[in-house]
Amino acid sequence: MPVEELFSVPGALVGCDGPTGDVTGEDDCRGEVRFQFAVDQPDFTVTQLAASRGTTQYTSVRRMRTDEELDIKVKYKNTGTIQQDDVVIKHALPAELTYIPGTTSVANSSTSNKWQKIDSNAVVERGINLGSHAPDGASYVRLSVRVSGHAQLRCGINQTVGVATAETQNGSKSQKSTIEIERTC
Repeated sequence: MPVEELFSVPGALVGCDGPTGDVTGEDDCRGEVRFQFAVDQPDFTVTQLAASRGTTQYTSVRRMRTDEELDIKVKYKNTGTIQQDDVVIKHALPAELTYIPGTTSVANSSTSNKWQKIDSNAVVERGINLGSHAPDGASYVRLSVRVSGHAQLRCGINQTVGVATAETQNGSKSQKSTIEIERTC
């Protein structure tokens, strides 16, 4: 029986001797209707790691000196069962770090999973729209930063937190990342 007929306003006839509408209530007269549903659910993850600029030793907590630069890599992954459209990635830098203009790159299936520079610094402003992602689809955004105003840092280790955010039509998620800045006095 087509599911559209079963769930229509008039419904669908059932019966002891076929779809006649006659149900007698006798012991040998019974019928069953079984349903099996698959639930679609939007879901995704956002993660970020940092490495000394130009290297690939990414970690979740990174220590840097005041004269160093860092690469920050943000990953969005669609872990749900439906396509996510208009995925936007942004990064809120702490006051101790400054974005290095022109360093934003993207890697995903549209770039053959190779880093491709983009002409936008929007990742630290309004965000970058990465388009649509099928289930299990992923995108990476990489940006570079340097220490700003290190004279305001206290001597020793200073901890600061950057926040990467992925925004979709189904909500937003963020991940914090700790960066330790070492100032020698």
